[in-house]
Amino acid sequence: SLSEIRFSDFLITIGDYAFNNCTGLASFWIEKAIPIAINSTVFNGVTISSIPLIVPYGSVATYQATSIWQDFSPIVQSTFNDGTVEYKLISLSEVKVLGGASGCPTGTLTIPETISDSGNTYTVTTIQREAFYNCSGISTLSLPNSLTFIDNYAFAYCSGITSVALGTGLENIGSSAFNGCSSLTSLTLPDSLTETDTGVFSDCTSLTSVTIGNGLNSINDFTFQNCTSLTSIIIPNSIESINTLAFYGCTDLASINFGSGVTTIENYAFASCTSLTAITIPDNVETIDSSAFRDCTSLSSIELGSGITTINSYAFRNCTNVSSVTANMITPTSITSSVFWAVDITTIPLTVPNGSLTAYQNATVWQNFNPINEQSTLSTN
Repeated sequence: SLSEIRFSDFLITIGDYAFNNCTGLASFWIEKAIPIAINSTVFNGVTISSIPLIVPYGSVATYQATSIWQDFSPIVQSTFNDGTVEYKLISLSEVKVLGGASGCPTGTLTIPETISDSGNTYTVTTIQREAFYNCSGISTLSLPNSLTFIDNYAFAYCSGITSVALGTGLENIGSSAFNGCSSLTSLTLPDSLTETDTGVFSDCTSLTSVTIGNGLNSINDFTFQNCTSLTSIIIPNSIESINTLAFYGCTDLASINFGSGVTTIENYAFASCTSLTAITIPDNVETIDSSAFRDCTSLSSIELGSGITTINSYAFRNCTNVSSVTANMITPTSITSSVFWAVDITTIPLTVPNGSLTAYQNATVWQNFNPINEQSTLSTN
């Protein structure tokens, strides 16, 4: 049942009958530029004339002229380029992008959906780690719908990129893939995207607009950290967790619209968002973790949803401009004084659910708000 064999450049010898009767063999990959001398018995019982042999760039002619190896068909090179971009075979039908063919490309970079070499056509599915790292001359980036994975730091510090089209098939973006793309102004994450690693768009300091697709269930650590021009964000209903430092230091962020799926806001998720003036935490949120809104110094209005069961230390530390708090939890959530550290809650009115006034007046920390009022009710005659 052996179908594929891959050998690195460290291979020294292949003994007789090594692959005797390996009749399921469908491809043979070898990274040695100079063919190893082998006997015909190595592939005894195997029809290698119908098996592709994948060899290093520039080695096809050498293998075609070497006994036994020349009997494989076809013989193709594992890497090639189109003059702008270099590619490497992942499989017999797919390639990944390695980077520029001769250093960093400039201007508009368009990665095609398919690419051909020596009569064979391959689908582009992956951008390799650090493929275009620090390529500051790229101005516009267009990625194909066939692309499913962008590896770590693939476009990090491409400071000239102003726009990116991610394609509709993208599933996974690696750590810091677009970190430091300081000229990028807008971004749309496709619904196909289901996973992002940490810091994918951190330090994109010109980013003003982000549309998040419905495929993600979390916004990972540091994802939009220090995106200092981002003014508003809509969290889709698919998002369940906003992770540590996800929007930390987004100093222009003035508006957050939380979706109905969010249950957890993790440590420092929106800390130091100094333009944020009001937040409404929906009823589905259960946990506001430590320092989640710390140092949001313009925050004046806080409304807490009815489902909150945990508010951890320093969640609203140094939110010194708060002038009103509404708590929709019927039973006061147990908190410590550190939640509102450096905030004088004795001068801040607290609005609580009807029938919960006494509970809040007797609850640690909550009882220090002044005044405490129940929500007004409307009656009709």
